[in-house]
Amino acid sequence: MTEINYDNLSIVIEGPVIEHITNASIKSLRKHFPYAEIILSVWEDANVDNLDYSILVLNEYPDDLIRTNHNWLENINGELLLIKNGLKKATRKFCLKFRTDLLLDSSEFLKYFDCFPERNEHYKLFDHRILIPSNCSNSFSNNILHPVLFYPSHSWLFGYTSDLKIYFDDTPLVEEDFFDYKFNYPEKNIIQSNKKRFLSDQYYCFSAFKRYFKNLKFDDCSDWNPVNIEQSEIALSNNYIFLNFEHHGIRSMIEPDLTTSKATYQLGELGIWDYDLFTYNYRKYCDKNYIRGIVITSDFLRIGDNYNPYYFKSTTQWIYNLFNYQIKLATNLDPILVTGEPHSLIDRDYLYELNNLPLSEESWITLSDKEEWTKQAILYIKRKFSGYILIIHHANFAFLEILNELDIIYINLFESSFRFAEDLIFSFKTNNLEISKTIRQYKLPRSDLYILANYMKAYYNRRNSIDIIPNSILYVGQTSVDSSLIKDGKMVCLADYKDTLSDIFSNYDCIYYKPHPFSNNNKHEIELLEKYSKLIVINENIYNLMSNQNISAISGLSSGVLSEAEFFDKKVYYISHKYIDYCDENDDFESSKFILVNNKYFSPVFWQNILKSIFKNTNEVSDFSFNNSNILRASLNCYWGYNINFFDLNKIDIPSQSNNSFSKLSSIQQELNIRTYGDLFELVENVISKMEKIRKKRSFLRKILAFICRKK
Repeated sequence: MTEINYDNLSIVIEGPVIEHITNASIKSLRKHFPYAEIILSVWEDANVDNLDYSILVLNEYPDDLIRTNHNWLENINGELLLIKNGLKKATRKFCLKFRTDLLLDSSEFLKYFDCFPERNEHYKLFDHRILIPSNCSNSFSNNILHPVLFYPSHSWLFGYTSDLKIYFDDTPLVEEDFFDYKFNYPEKNIIQSNKKRFLSDQYYCFSAFKRYFKNLKFDDCSDWNPVNIEQSEIALSNNYIFLNFEHHGIRSMIEPDLTTSKATYQLGELGIWDYDLFTYNYRKYCDKNYIRGIVITSDFLRIGDNYNPYYFKSTTQWIYNLFNYQIKLATNLDPILVTGEPHSLIDRDYLYELNNLPLSEESWITLSDKEEWTKQAILYIKRKFSGYILIIHHANFAFLEILNELDIIYINLFESSFRFAEDLIFSFKTNNLEISKTIRQYKLPRSDLYILANYMKAYYNRRNSIDIIPNSILYVGQTSVDSSLIKDGKMVCLADYKDTLSDIFSNYDCIYYKPHPFSNNNKHEIELLEKYSKLIVINENIYNLMSNQNISAISGLSSGVLSEAEFFDKKVYYISHKYIDYCDENDDFESSKFILVNNKYFSPVFWQNILKSIFKNTNEVSDFSFNNSNILRASLNCYWGYNINFFDLNKIDIPSQSNNSFSKLSSIQQELNIRTYGDLFELVENVISKMEKIRKKRSFLRKILAFICRKK
């Protein structure tokens, strides 16, 4: 680690002396670096009274400096002269080049100096990277995505004094023929409006690289050929560290918006080399193993309601609480929670703005199609998530395609469709081969699912009193809006497939229709299905239905029940599409398929193992595991499609008082999260009235409880 202290630091302050402002600038530097060598390089007629400097450099304004009527040319040459003469007086190892209008709020920027050690020797201009601000470090024009080459800001710089001298000392003053140029920039480019080839920041950088790299083809930084674009990215990635305001705390007292406002990074349409873009390109060109951190998130694009505008926020926090500590132990990194709120790493609302879409459910559906994403929105994702490993719960699949395109590693978690096990089962998929190989070591065998399904069949066959017509088909309904129903950028419905339904349903003697518990309007589906066969609406427990031998087939649009039906030996019809595809033992690595994982994911050892190809963590961690079933069900408070077959009703203590009995009934309902229909609510009301008459008959209440659970 490079030791930077006050005794080995020179500070060169250059520019005009501005009343009150320059004095405040120097005081802010003295506050954080009290013993630094402060060199004030100004024009000879400047008023320097009461300024706390170590060395004063009064520069004579040369008569030949003004060669043109272009004020910009005069300014760039004058500024260059002040910087050069100030650096000549710097005697210490490190140097901070500062402007007379800047204010230093913090010295935290120094901690980044050694954070990016890997470099490409062929593009190494400086002995050590130089710290610079991202504001005014342009990557492309504001209005269109055309690159701006070799454009690091020079409002302030920190590095070795010898490196700063390399940067400025041999840079020649700009000549008049600088303007003799035929523009190649397209219309609306920010550079073209200035009627010059490039700006001062660009001139200093390009001039230095052109001088020192004679073997490389730096013909003209205004020429956007592919070679120049790549060379610019490699050169900047290898020699600078671009810091945002929150990293460096240096702001302008004259133009504060240039350093502190949100507009710099967002309303400017991302046309800057910010920290996010730098870390992305650092990984791309310097260190392919560089990891900036770990993000835990979910489908943050999903739109909620006024009560909960961030639809998956609570679920994202649930996943974070389940696994963040294990991941921290395994990687020595604190995972970052991303909910899509303005204060988190990704601002969801701004992302919709970049995609030219309003905040609405329809827009969320639109963004399920990758082709609907704009270049600006994809660039925003690239900058924000570059260098991170993403642990995503219920990811938007178009978003995963974008991560693949951007070479950003992710691990996607999903509660699997197989709800008949002793607990919910997580499935994983990833775009990283090594992570996938390790996850497969924890794969739940398909044979286990058959054993679990057979237990369900055994359980319900002993209790099954449903009268099902032989050769029947079960249709499972879904909610009208769900990510599993999105296909080709729209929310599909049964009517979309009416031309193919006859081929499925006409071969069966009866259609049993099981509505989704959260669906309020099933009228249209029922009317459509009634055209093909006799139809009966049934609200029986799904596993009781699948265990019934008279139900020969299961159908649905894309319901997860269809994945389960295979293990109950039913013929399966995906009317629309298979939402989640699970890999089996014979599948090669394929990022589009999910891997069912046993409950080892609660263990820090699991996370250490699956991430070991990325994080070389040798910490000894525990192989923790829960001893009870229903851990995930209980934590999520979701007993979806579940019955109480793993509970023993005889252990439920039913109080004799009717009011206490109803309280117990209510608490059991809440614990089981029973989603009922109108007839079940009516049933419960009837139970309440009857309990007044049969308070002492506990066995009757147990039967009522069992009946309600079967209805679920």
